[in-house]
Amino acid sequence: MDDYEMNDNEKELEKFDKTKKRITLTFTILIIAMLVIPLYIIFMPTLNTSFLNKIFNNEKIVADKEYLYDRGASYIIEKYHDLNTRKEQKDYQVFIDYEPFGITNNKEYYYVYMWVLSESYFVKNDNQLFQGRSNSSLYKITFKDDTVVDYEMPDNGKSYEDTESYVMTKDYDFPESLRSMCPNDKIYNKIMDYEVNLSNEDIVKEVYSYLTDFTIHHEVLDTEPTTRREEQVPFPNCKASGGSGYESC
Repeated sequence: MDDYEMNDNEKELEKFDKTKKRITLTFTILIIAMLVIPLYIIFMPTLNTSFLNKIFNNEKIVADKEYLYDRGASYIIEKYHDLNTRKEQKDYQVFIDYEPFGITNNKEYYYVYMWVLSESYFVKNDNQLFQGRSNSSLYKITFKDDTVVDYEMPDNGKSYEDTESYVMTKDYDFPESLRSMCPNDKIYNKIMDYEVNLSNEDIVKEVYSYLTDFTIHHEVLDTEPTTRREEQVPFPNCKASGGSGYESC
């Protein structure tokens, strides 16, 4: 039996049918996009960020890069040294204490999670000990080839890091930014369960042991922004508080 050959009318009808199907498919995609995109914009902030992070950011915990904690601490010391306006003072020192939470890896990058207490001290006025900048914050420090290439803090912490004295608090600084900053559930939970208990007191006493008086002095901004007054605080039992020097002794 010979193969059937369509006439011109049948060919035109087939061509029209294919065009109609393409147009219908195109309009269907456009309608779906018009519905999905507004919903995405509206509800994206409330989606489970942990779930999204697991899809787009596969950070796996590693155990063979512990030395990166000390390198991260050294980076922060250099960072605050560069920012400190009192680094030319006598016996100026920056001290770091930190709590490690874990190190993760994603391709060529390693991410170090640590809570860091950084404080600077110096001597002036006939061997009086002064405290300069202080900062207690969570950091995520990014390494590539064992070199720091970036760092992150929860959003509010990032905005306050250049203040004289800042202590990060979970209630204020952690609302949603930590979840997007830390996609690994195990490390995230360790951070959320952590009660900050860091101190540089022992090393400060050791370094400045030549001083006969361990009263810590603070330069506190007066009513005039260009002047400062000195405030004395006994050394042993002081705890840092954000923005106002020391809260209890």
